[in-house]
Amino acid sequence: MNLEHKPTKLTKAINLLIVSIIIGIINFFIANFDTIDLTKIATVILTFLFMSVFVYLINARKKWARTVFLILFLLGSLMFPFTVATLFEQNPIAAIISVVLTIIQIFALVLLYSEEVNNWINYRTTSP
Repeated sequence: MNLEHKPTKLTKAINLLIVSIIIGIINFFIANFDTIDLTKIATVILTFLFMSVFVYLINARKKWARTVFLILFLLGSLMFPFTVATLFEQNPIAAIISVVLTIIQIFALVLLYSEEVNNWINYRTTSP
């Protein structure tokens, strides 16, 4: 394997994360179609930017970004059962989409921590 080129598992993981960002934005509007206010819109914009920056940095071989993303995902997962239970009561479609998004992100994280991606992210070029 050529460690200077991005592995296919990384490309798949990045694509999954991009898809999860897009579906997450759509899901926001599905879940909040009747109660959208400026605070909620600002939150979704900040979340979009935050996720996009992490996807960019992970794709740019920043190991710390991958680690921070994992930690933030795990912290968010602690509250997920409670929020998704409430969401199922309020909007079952948005809740199902949230569960699917979580599965997509878990799969992306599994790919991001595969041996192929680990080798690539740990590889240091010797160019000046």
